[in-house]
Amino acid sequence: NYSFEVFNRFGERIFFSDDETESWNGSSKNGIQVPAGVYIYNLFVQSLFTGKSINRQGTITILR
Repeated sequence: NYSFEVFNRFGERIFFSDDETESWNGSSKNGIQVPAGVYIYNLFVQSLFTGKSINRQGTITILR
């Protein structure tokens, strides 16, 4: 299991993927590049072999 999501400063989710090969390219849901600023991410991964879960949260800074 895998999920990666990105939120703007208002708490609106602007990116979500449950495909570990898909990455965020710095654009919003409608394909427009997001403005410079700080964005929050949440990453969840669960091992298929051990069942161990990892949940990481942090920030991404976009500079344009």
